[in-house]
Amino acid sequence: MRNGLSPDYVLGLYCTPLPTCWQSSVAELTSSTGTLYSLIAGTALSTSTASLPISSSYFASRHNPINQYFVKLTWLHTSIVYISHLYTSSSRQSKFRRLAMYVLATAMWIGFTGFFFGRGLGDRVIEMSGGSCGLILPDGLDFKSTSFPGATVVDSTEGQLLQLPNTFCAMRKPLTPLSHPDLFKSLGAASQPLSSLVPKWRRGFDISGHSFLMPLSAVLLSHELAPTWRYWAGMSPNSGLTINHDSDRGWWGAGNSAAALFGTFLIQLWVWMLGMTGAYFHDPKEKLAGLGKSSLFALPL
Repeated sequence: MRNGLSPDYVLGLYCTPLPTCWQSSVAELTSSTGTLYSLIAGTALSTSTASLPISSSYFASRHNPINQYFVKLTWLHTSIVYISHLYTSSSRQSKFRRLAMYVLATAMWIGFTGFFFGRGLGDRVIEMSGGSCGLILPDGLDFKSTSFPGATVVDSTEGQLLQLPNTFCAMRKPLTPLSHPDLFKSLGAASQPLSSLVPKWRRGFDISGHSFLMPLSAVLLSHELAPTWRYWAGMSPNSGLTINHDSDRGWWGAGNSAAALFGTFLIQLWVWMLGMTGAYFHDPKEKLAGLGKSSLFALPL
């Protein structure tokens, strides 16, 4: 390039660190486009209701294979690719620093979800903003409130709503006769045997978890895969980074390339599903809160 300035150097003058900056920009644009579409077409579904209406869109369904096997396992897929690429990499960049980056991002994810450490930030915000835990009773059930303290039945536009203590939603697990025998004893006989019930948060401010996790995962993977992308594009890595892509690495080289390819696919999928979240779930404020928190958490990366 003229005056000896590489493309990475020129872009880095305006966007540093480069992977975080461009990936965050793409995520913000995608989420904004999806949100704008939801406002124009009226497609967004409120996730604060006890039961979601059926949408005609494939990507609005929580039961499609992409949601079931990829989106619900976002951090698992991201972790496998990140660790695999790191372990098989021949980059001279400090592997300890890259591992520390993954640990930091994982701590952010745990802080939001609260797995293994009580209620996460998202659940606490819902509760503090007036949200409550409940589930819509299937037809034929008659709940005896005196048999299960802390639970009440109220009428709603969706049917009979069983209000439960907020800890039931914080657990994020279905209720079964084995896990909560007293609750199921309080329910009358249904037309069909009842195997499980799934409580959900209702009302309150529900920060979009997808708008938080998808950009965070994409930024983390972009950091790790950026040197490989530069090699594929024939560009010189910045910051003095050197990568040894010798042909005699055998299975190690093949494994590293496979991790990079799958990681590139995942980044594209996370960004696409972020757009689908913008188009079909949450209200604009909840999506903006999730995206903003993700951008804030990604700054240390």
